[in-house]
Amino acid sequence: MDEFLAWLTAQLDNDERAARAAAETFGGAAEWQFDRLTDDDFGTDYFLHVGDRTILGAVRPGEENAGPFVVSELEHIARHDPARALRRIGAARRAIQLHQPGRDRPDGVEYCLECGPSWRGNELVVYPCETLRLAAVEFDDRQGYRGGWQPEP
Repeated sequence: MDEFLAWLTAQLDNDERAARAAAETFGGAAEWQFDRLTDDDFGTDYFLHVGDRTILGAVRPGEENAGPFVVSELEHIARHDPARALRRIGAARRAIQLHQPGRDRPDGVEYCLECGPSWRGNELVVYPCETLRLAAVEFDDRQGYRGGWQPEP
């Protein structure tokens, strides 16, 4: 397997393990919900529901946060729940299936079989294609990422 594809697949495998472990921690609950309940003069209570568990982050008048989490943290956690992470990983895996490398050019240059050979100015676009470079850029802070894999600005 191509070095880029092996690296990208390993990143997806790691994220998939983490997402499945997080869901399992909460009894396999995949869908996480963020709720806002306005009470009275005491302020607004914010909850993150994960399966049969509820995490409270309460905001009181004049206070940024009176619970264990800042409300923006709860919103972020709910938006990036394991189910969403697994959908993102599935989409990236499908992109990898579609954008395989090929070498049927006489010069042996490797290019994406889905995108075909293309040119940027006088330079032949080689594998990985722009689609896979975009799929990998979210992992650019991880060990093994190469600057040459950056998508075009």
